[in-house]
Amino acid sequence: MLAGIITESKYRSLTENQDPMVDSPPMDTPPSEDEFQDNVDVVAMDLPLFIRLLEYSREDAQEDADLHVIAQKVNELVKERGALRMRNYRAIIDGIESELSSK
Repeated sequence: MLAGIITESKYRSLTENQDPMVDSPPMDTPPSEDEFQDNVDVVAMDLPLFIRLLEYSREDAQEDADLHVIAQKVNELVKERGALRMRNYRAIIDGIESELSSK
C-alpha cells in the first residue's frame, strides 16, 4: 500500500468531524460578530419566505436591480434578526420599493 493514501473509512471520519452544520448556531439567533468577521454574507430564511421571494423575482421584479436590492435587504435583516420568516417579507419588499424610488 502506498503511503499517504486516505482510505474510505479515514475520509468518512475526517468529513464527519468537519461538518459545518454541527457547530452552527440555532437558526433563531442572530449570527455572532465572529461569523461576520471575514465578511462572509450568510442568508438564512424559512422555506415559505424563500419560495415567496423566488415568486417575486419571477413575477414582480421589473429589472435586475430589484434582485440586488432584495439581496442587500435580506443580508441586512439577517445580520440584525437572524433567520428570516414570512413575517419579514413586507420589510424586504418595502425596501425594494423605497430603494428604487430614491434612485
